[in-house]
Amino acid sequence: MEEKSIDYSKIEPYHYSDWLHSLSFDDLQKLRKVVRQVHMKNYPKSHMTEREMDRIIEAIGPRVAEKQLKALIDAGQLA
Repeated sequence: MEEKSIDYSKIEPYHYSDWLHSLSFDDLQKLRKVVRQVHMKNYPKSHMTEREMDRIIEAIGPRVAEKQLKALIDAGQLA
């Protein structure tokens, strides 16, 4: 039986990351609000679903959090 190769670059982060699930409900709601206002401002209303917002949060969230932590450390506000 031939084993199929999986192209992981085509899998959305929503499917394999647990970063989103580590957020509290309140934090998730706040992030969804920001994503709706900033990242989805040109989306059609029919595409503004919680799942789509979560997909965007999952895709960019860890990188944004890492940049914020680095900025705090570089500014000497976090050891």
